[in-house]
Amino acid sequence: MAVKGQSFLYMSFLTLALTLVFVIFGTQHLYSALDAANANNVRLLAEEISGAINYMQLSESNIVDSIKLNTGCSVVITKKYVRVTNKAKGISATGNLVQTDVNIAPNSIDCGEFRRIEIVKTDSSISVSGVP
Repeated sequence: MAVKGQSFLYMSFLTLALTLVFVIFGTQHLYSALDAANANNVRLLAEEISGAINYMQLSESNIVDSIKLNTGCSVVITKKYVRVTNKAKGISATGNLVQTDVNIAPNSIDCGEFRRIEIVKTDSSISVSGVP
């Protein structure tokens, strides 16, 4: 025959054990969801920058666009692609650039130093620079 205090202790232990099981398995799903969100952020930023450059290649001269950067990333711009990397997670994504006769100046921008980038199109060239 169980004593009343032992029943309470048993229920407390059972509740604690079930709570720990839910916390352990729940945090694994939470971390995987956060990793997916980080990957989406990096991919969207790469597509946003490459999309702006592609649009500017086909537009008139003397156009300026500004894009806000995520913290802890780096942006590499070449004549063929834009690569954004989340330095903390090691996640990177690439956005392709349309090949036209407009010259795209290659650049590397560290998001720790700059809060946004500025894309400027002059007559036949596009330059991308970091803005504090």
